[in-house]
Amino acid sequence: MCHPKSARLSWAEAACYMATAATAYRQLFGRPPHTVRPGDPVLVRGGAGGLGCNAIQLVRHVGGIPVVVVSSEERGEFCHRP
Repeated sequence: MCHPKSARLSWAEAACYMATAATAYRQLFGRPPHTVRPGDPVLVRGGAGGLGCNAIQLVRHVGGIPVVVVSSEERGEFCHRP
């Protein structure tokens, strides 16, 4: 299902999401057999940033356990949001 581009974003800004999502995916699943599996703990540095947010979501999706490193409690709380 495709979602329309938000009116407040330029096309370049909207494309940035997929640039970080593709990078996170390749890091987590791009070198078989060294990929994330259910129950695997995964260290995510900078979890409140674009790449980190995508990594957390992908790890959770396959049943892994994201272990997040951030610079403040506020950013840590952001990473716990569903």
